Amino acid sequence: MLVSMDLLESNLRDLNHAELIVTVGNIADLGAAHSGLQNVPEDVPGPSVLTELKVDFAASVQAAINGDKVKGEERDAKRLHLLECVIMWGQHIIMRYKLRKDHSVLHNNGFELKKTPAKSASSKIPTPVPTNVRVTYAQSGCLVVTTKQIPGNGTFELRFTTDPSNESSWVDGGHHTECRIERQGFVPATTYYFSLRYHGKNGTSAWCAPVGIIAL
Repeated sequence: MLVSMDLLESNLRDLNHAELIVTVGNIADLGAAHSGLQNVPEDVPGPSVLTELKVDFAASVQAAINGDKVKGEERDAKRLHLLECVIMWGQHIIMRYKLRKDHSVLHNNGFELKKTPAKSASSKIPTPVPTNVRVTYAQSGCLVVTTKQIPGNGTFELRFTTDPSNESSWVDGGHHTECRIERQGFVPATTYYFSLRYHGKNGTSAWCAPVGIIAL
């Protein structure tokens, strides 16, 4: 099956100047920090290029604030170039996802995912919450999270915390296609709580109840 090249909301032309500057800054910062988006080819306008273009565009906006026609034309040309480079970066992200089959690059990159057309309420089945979630020990200090397989081509999203009552304390554990997930690097003698939710064709499920274990 062909992978759509229109998965991300990369067209930012409807944003005003200030909104565009902030949005591009967020895209650049998240792209630079994303482990799946490193080693950007020279001909791709990656995070460092977007940051430079954003700063230059912001300066041109300030320079044209008094209504100077020439400076306004320079600002508009730089805005257009910035918008084009953002689209190219978004397409690079999709290509990397397609070639490496790495679902994680479609998340936490500063872009919104394209919304799929809504289905009728009668035909849409709620996405099931992961069940039979267990956390066990493995060799080399690893913890293993397992759950019952859910039919389809969706992904399991993992999160963990030491304080499940504090919503802001949860740490992103990534998206996974398998129902067996290994993680390591936990502090011994500390209780960790894990939770899963499922991203399927009909949307995202609720999080399952946290499951705790003491790291060794």
